[in-house]
Amino acid sequence: MTRYDDWKMAGPPEADEEHMRAECTEVNDDDVQCGFDGWVTAQVTDQTTTWTCPRCDHEHEDRTADRFADG
Repeated sequence: MTRYDDWKMAGPPEADEEHMRAECTEVNDDDVQCGFDGWVTAQVTDQTTTWTCPRCDHEHEDRTADRFADG
């Protein structure tokens, strides 16, 4: 293995970008609920799906198995 391969394998797993429908209902410090409902670009790994709300900038992290479960 090369030094690059060692470095790459030592880092976090690569994420795939997915466009998906998402909702944000986070409440800010002023007790105002966000209410975003639309399309986002998410980073998906085997374990987690992360995305940032384009309206309130809250970062969401879900279990990938829960978000993309069949049925």
